[in-house]
Amino acid sequence: MSVELERALRAKGGGRTVKDLLPTLPIAVATDKHVLADPKPLRLSSKESWGWPFSLLGSRGEEREEAVQPSPPGDRGGSHKPYSCSLSLVQEACRAYAAQASQPVRAPPRGEKGCPGGCNGVGNCHHDLGLCMCPAGWTGPTCEAPLKRPCTNAYRSLKAFDPLPISHIDAVTKHDLNWSAAGWTASRCAGYCNDDVAACYCGQDSKYAHVPAPKGSPAGTPPVRVGRPMVDPCKPGTDEQGRPARGEKAGSSPAITWDHMYGGEKAWCNAIPGSDVAKR
Repeated sequence: MSVELERALRAKGGGRTVKDLLPTLPIAVATDKHVLADPKPLRLSSKESWGWPFSLLGSRGEEREEAVQPSPPGDRGGSHKPYSCSLSLVQEACRAYAAQASQPVRAPPRGEKGCPGGCNGVGNCHHDLGLCMCPAGWTGPTCEAPLKRPCTNAYRSLKAFDPLPISHIDAVTKHDLNWSAAGWTASRCAGYCNDDVAACYCGQDSKYAHVPAPKGSPAGTPPVRVGRPMVDPCKPGTDEQGRPARGEKAGSSPAITWDHMYGGEKAWCNAIPGSDVAKR
């Protein structure tokens, strides 16, 4: 807060709070929380929009009287529109605020402690503590150890807790072992499973399948192609052979079949971006 702003606040408020000042204001415009003074007319440049809350004062482009021009943008760049103090409870303070000189953008303060191993290129260093903050899929003091979250068809037992998650994907292809086998969890995937975060994407060599980073790439290397997501409500109710998916009863009529996802150029995982099929 600038010295000018502090002086204006003291001069207007006399040490009192806004709550103390409210009864002294003329009652004209009521809101759900405060009673505001009647807005002072403003002059708006031709065809210029104030935006909310100044749009409450009239239509777009209407001419009004008086507007406080803020200081030049300085190091921040960009342009400033006229700054209105009409709705301010303490207008002198508002005008002092609007007249302040812009300050250069500064980097946020941080500690000076480093982190071991650069957090393996995947974690964020907490410079105040000197500790690595690891993202999903990684653990250890330097985020060097994989901590996979594979897509699965079953939950772990609480009675005999196993620290390792249950997997139902192939270790190499990252695809479900058998889409018609029984079992459901929200992570179970009919495409490519990103087992760092148990996220499901199109797979099966479709046009918009997920393509991971090349084998041997450094940790944290982004995928060649993220691919189209396949969220739980949109997963097919049949497998490639038309059998019911996830152990569901035969004879059911799923709203989404395997062909809807992978069957030809109009299927979700093959449709060209922007087409009607892709939008659906």
